[in-house]
Amino acid sequence: MFDQALARARELDDHIAKTGKAVGPLHGVPVSIKDHLFVKGEDTACGYVAWAGKRVAEEDAVIVHILRAAGAIIYVKTTNPQALYGSPYFLFLIESVINSLAASDTFSNIYGRTTNPHNRKLAAGGSTGGEGALVGSRASLLGVGTDSGGSIRTHIFKFNTRIPSAWCGLYGLKPSSHRLPALGLTMPYNGKEDILIVTGPMAHSVRDLQLFCQVISEYEPWNLDPNTLSMPWNLSLAYRESNDRLVIGMMSDDGIVSPHPPIVRRLQEVREALVAAGHEVIDWVPISQAEMTQLSSKFYLPDGGEDIRAPLKESGEPAVPLIERLLALGESIGSSTLAESWSNNIQRDRMRSRVLRHWNETALLSKCGRPIDALLCPATATLAPPHDTERWGGYGTYWNLLDLPAAVFPAGKSFDGSRWKSSEGLATAKPRNPIEELVASQWSPDKYDGAPIGLQLVGRRWQEEKLLADLKVVDAVVNACI
Repeated sequence: MFDQALARARELDDHIAKTGKAVGPLHGVPVSIKDHLFVKGEDTACGYVAWAGKRVAEEDAVIVHILRAAGAIIYVKTTNPQALYGSPYFLFLIESVINSLAASDTFSNIYGRTTNPHNRKLAAGGSTGGEGALVGSRASLLGVGTDSGGSIRTHIFKFNTRIPSAWCGLYGLKPSSHRLPALGLTMPYNGKEDILIVTGPMAHSVRDLQLFCQVISEYEPWNLDPNTLSMPWNLSLAYRESNDRLVIGMMSDDGIVSPHPPIVRRLQEVREALVAAGHEVIDWVPISQAEMTQLSSKFYLPDGGEDIRAPLKESGEPAVPLIERLLALGESIGSSTLAESWSNNIQRDRMRSRVLRHWNETALLSKCGRPIDALLCPATATLAPPHDTERWGGYGTYWNLLDLPAAVFPAGKSFDGSRWKSSEGLATAKPRNPIEELVASQWSPDKYDGAPIGLQLVGRRWQEEKLLADLKVVDAVVNACI
């Protein structure tokens, strides 16, 4: 791809030399693409040995096509884990509480392990871990990932962009479904519609996230992808006046697993900074978190894992440890019948209605009498952990199930383990369940040294413009003083 990228760069140089005009708003900007998105003439293996060299894309994904038209240079595809599952997870009932253990990492038998650019002993997250590592090391200015459970951000996630963004110190956006084009990719369970996969950007600033979304919208993707909403980027919602005051909901704890001490402290610092800047912060009381986690597991493994297992059988490739655990979980869950799938979709929509009412009712709690503009919460319960560490799968998958847009951002300085005592900030209360006990036992300052501290801002469905405008305000306050 490098030769093609250099040739494209020369074409762009010649064009601007002859015409004095840029090809488009991204003229000459190098952009990296997650492996399972189609790039014409390039392999699309999804981390499977069976697919390597056998799934060469005949055309670009719609989002890649638009980026090229805007002048971007597509110069590299980035790694994702075997089967594209960056966060295999385990679910089991203990005293009516759903527990989820996940190891979010990017590892395959094709490329080996992708490491964190801030500390190679730590995970980069998955499944968009290659983008996280590349953009996080500033070897890419702008990356395109996918998310159906936190990958641009973080968690139980099947395909995830949020976790890599949070763990690699980046800004990342998971939009609502159908807002950005997702036509032109391959993956296990392609065509499944209960929790839809979305494409989204990973970048070094809120401004770059806004630019990406605006550029894609200007090229009218709904005329190329019939599943993309005909919803132009609304510039009237994309910017806020400097004296605007936000109402922010804060969920510091999801009621199941308390985050590690640096995240708890950073949330408190962020709360104090926002209040000092004149914004209102109210507590968000989580609802149905365990129920949502349990329902999500049914959506992510509808056939008990058979669609993941088939390509492994095709080549005789061994499952990596994370996929072994996932397939074992699939066997224990079993396949859903068609009637059960319909019932699950009804339950999902009821949850969406319940959370929407809960959001609107925050108007009763705010001093100004209006509901929260956005919800601030951890991106994950831990910082980027050592490789193959099991972790809690909450804080991210909720927003995929609810189809709410969510953006991750680096909240202040990275963690300095030398300035912490091992016991500092640990909860003194008895763990509420075994998974919380396990997560607490994993805490040790030296293990997480150098890890970025990422937080997550969640907005209303299909209001990505407003979410990013709010994030720009929050980001300016937080990163000016923390």
